[in-house]
Amino acid sequence: MYCPFCGSEHDYFRRKNQGGKWEICCQSNDHLCAVCSQRFSIRNTVIHVSSYPPPKDILETITDPANGWPYASEDPSEFIERDQGGFAMVYIGALRISEMIRLNTSQFNFDNPNYVEVKDVKLSKRTATSRLARTREVILPIPKNEEQAKLPRYVLSEMAIKWARKLGNNASFFPNLDKKDGKPVRRFRAYQIISKLTGKYCHYFRGAGENFLYEAWDYDGFAVADYLKVDPRTLATYLHGGYKKHGAV
Repeated sequence: MYCPFCGSEHDYFRRKNQGGKWEICCQSNDHLCAVCSQRFSIRNTVIHVSSYPPPKDILETITDPANGWPYASEDPSEFIERDQGGFAMVYIGALRISEMIRLNTSQFNFDNPNYVEVKDVKLSKRTATSRLARTREVILPIPKNEEQAKLPRYVLSEMAIKWARKLGNNASFFPNLDKKDGKPVRRFRAYQIISKLTGKYCHYFRGAGENFLYEAWDYDGFAVADYLKVDPRTLATYLHGGYKKHGAV
């Protein structure tokens, strides 16, 4: 892991002495950087989140000029467009940050008038012995009329679609605009950018995206698990409100 303040490498363990024994240097969620002496927490989890913000609040957060990385560029509009498009993919697609930065615009299929399909999204955390799928697709909804186009969920989806179209074919979806070498932003840097834009850790919005789908699909956890290509038992710890469809009895 890396310190979010100075970016230096940090580990849970350190050498105790020349005998080669190891000792724990930090608690699991309380770390002290050996370089800058700043305390920080990491490995945030959404298991204990009781509720998620609606799309309206999420949209307001990422479009607030006070939020986002303070780029030194005279015209940071392209950086802002990239950051908002990347975040929209994380939220709408319920992706990990590592999965989002691996995307290439050649994976985007714009042929369907109702949605944009992102094919063969390579999934993280898949071991060689895992029985879970190693790729999945993401569907970005396209509004059917002007009224629907104003809904926050569709506005967020359009941010990702518009950015992908602007990049053209066979381009990194989250490119390093400083170096302009066509390579994607590194995972830790992307995490910093999205966290600065939203004020929360990236996985929080993956959970928010999962929960939105859960509610929109009539609390069908198996459908959400099939779409995300995850184990339904694991997914269940991130979802809320399934009992509400049955009402009071």
